[in-house]
Amino acid sequence: MKYNSLGATGVIVSEIAFGCGPKAGLIVKGSPEERRRAVACALDLGINLFDTASIYGDGMSETHLGETLKQLKATPIIGSKVALETPDLIDIKGNVIRSVEDSLKRLQVESIELIQLHNRLGSERADKSDMGVGAQLTVDDVLGDGGVLDAFETLQQQGKVNWFGFTALGGQLPCVYQLIDSGKFHSINGGYNVLNPSAIVARTEPHVDRDFGQVFTRSAAQDMGVIVIRVLAAGLLAGSEPDAGAERVKGLLAPRGIAPVEGAVRFVLSVPLVSTAVIGFSEVAHIEEAVAASNNGVLPADLIEELESVTLIH
Repeated sequence: MKYNSLGATGVIVSEIAFGCGPKAGLIVKGSPEERRRAVACALDLGINLFDTASIYGDGMSETHLGETLKQLKATPIIGSKVALETPDLIDIKGNVIRSVEDSLKRLQVESIELIQLHNRLGSERADKSDMGVGAQLTVDDVLGDGGVLDAFETLQQQGKVNWFGFTALGGQLPCVYQLIDSGKFHSINGGYNVLNPSAIVARTEPHVDRDFGQVFTRSAAQDMGVIVIRVLAAGLLAGSEPDAGAERVKGLLAPRGIAPVEGAVRFVLSVPLVSTAVIGFSEVAHIEEAVAASNNGVLPADLIEELESVTLIH
């Protein structure tokens, strides 16, 4: 397993992180024995970062992860998230603090290494953003007095969190850029994969459903840690449903003897600015597959160039 620094924090994270979201199933929906086996396997293979959120399984992800880690007497790095709903905006700072304190109880820990804002940003508040969970927040809701940042800094001073970041999968790019450029956050969480590399690669062609505006490149310039999600393009690169772009990727990988999932993982990990890639696991074999892909190293430069060309016609 390769390890990277999470931006300028100095926290050393495995380049494969264990995603504890509800879609993966193991942490939220698996039996206690299935959870124990999966987490133990991940730890044995060198994974040291577990990514969860207060909203995953309505808190059950954190609860189950906390129980499992206590059973195994393991203390890996935990990243969790806060999602505010519209009624919470009456007292943003207070509700962020309460949410994190509830997460600490569920996780059975005194401090969380990384706390992240789960909400998306826009020019105006809204009950929902175009993507993601929770209410849409404004930049002032985050950076202003009594806002999210104020709460995170208070929690940091209290020793309840060590570092903080935010999610950039969706929302309005000018607002996302303001948070990045503020220099106040330590990490960014967003989507990047071979079917949509726009969080890093600039494109002018209408090649993807959503342009993420090189947010990772901009963040790396601020020494922020880059946490990648959607490595498998919501399952398309694993064959969850027919997709022309995924088929073209498969066609480029096959002559090299590289399976689609392996290629998707290695494509993301071939980018030096990526700190870690969060992957959801529905069975232990998937953990082993992801780690094996990591151990095979970066993809050849000529293959990366071929794969990036897929997005031009996706």
